[in-house]
Amino acid sequence: MSNTMSVKNILTKLLREQNITPYAFWKALDIGQNTAYRLCNDPDSIPSKKIMDKIHEVYQWLPGDYLVSDDDWNLWLDSLSETERQEVLDVATSYTRKTPDGRIKRNNSSKLIDLPGVAA
Repeated sequence: MSNTMSVKNILTKLLREQNITPYAFWKALDIGQNTAYRLCNDPDSIPSKKIMDKIHEVYQWLPGDYLVSDDDWNLWLDSLSETERQEVLDVATSYTRKTPDGRIKRNNSSKLIDLPGVAA
């Protein structure tokens, strides 16, 4: 049995410290918009090697600068004000894509709009 440590990204923290918006992060890295925003907002999203290389090329950040253990993530959250903590958790929760049993969660926000007289 292998013993694994959960890892989270703290790009949110680095971007806030450097006054970099998710939009500026996306544009600077020249990666997909959804990928950039997910990395900025979802602590469970771990960048691929290709994206880690781009992050280093643009910002000179090593993986150890933005990847931390769950314990370090919790310490960082505890250091935030209640308002900031809630904001970070609300955004991170909005990116949750799986149910507790591991199944992909259906997104009910993408409802189809019925446009009469328009063929699909």
